[in-house]
Amino acid sequence: MGTKDIETLKIVVGKPTLFLINKVEEFHIFLQGYSLSKNDGNLILNYIDNDFSSFIKNLSPEEEEVRWYRSIRYNSSTDSHSLELLRNYFIPFLEELEGNR
Repeated sequence: MGTKDIETLKIVVGKPTLFLINKVEEFHIFLQGYSLSKNDGNLILNYIDNDFSSFIKNLSPEEEEVRWYRSIRYNSSTDSHSLELLRNYFIPFLEELEGNR
């Protein structure tokens, strides 16, 4: 995943309503579409699905291995709260990703 991809995802997660994203599940759908539009799309989607899920699991350990969007939904009370949690988890994840480059 390149720097341009990281910047794009930061913009989308920072202002999701500009992209008609109103809950974490819609961001996941956006991410699938974004990944499919890229040449290395499967790598992006697999990387985020696996590594972001592990990142969230390290922050709030749960008994079962669950996908990141399900974990966020489980810990949120409303759609807007799910986006807030997504932002609070995803931005540090992307910054850590940038730091490893």
